[in-house]
Amino acid sequence: MERRAYFLLGDTLSNATAGALAGLAGADLTGPGWNPFWAMVLGMLAGMLAACVVVLLVFFPLFGAVEVMLPSMLTGMVAGMAGGMIAAGVGTAAAVDAGLGNGTLVARMFEHTGSRLFPFSLMLDLMTPLPSPVSSAPT
Repeated sequence: MERRAYFLLGDTLSNATAGALAGLAGADLTGPGWNPFWAMVLGMLAGMLAACVVVLLVFFPLFGAVEVMLPSMLTGMVAGMAGGMIAAGVGTAAAVDAGLGNGTLVARMFEHTGSRLFPFSLMLDLMTPLPSPVSSAPT
């Protein structure tokens, strides 16, 4: 992973934005009367979709696909689940705050571990060779 300030700030900003929108999406689709389990499932799906859209439209051109996609998708899942469950009990504002906090936490976790831990290292190792044949093709 990149360690330059531009990418560190970009990772934090993309994850915080994806987390806040995922929490909002999870909270908007659920409400105080929902069963927390089903609110969590629907929030996870809505959070992944919201994170994917914001990352695809805003942050891919600035920071690259692999750099932001893996942490942002994890942020979308976690923040969406938290947003759905919190909205089922407390309300929308708390769900957005929880999503923002989850996004920042996931970004810091990726920077701290350097993606060396098991699930993240495996995912990045599997995704890294994919662009290699295209980029190294003779012209």
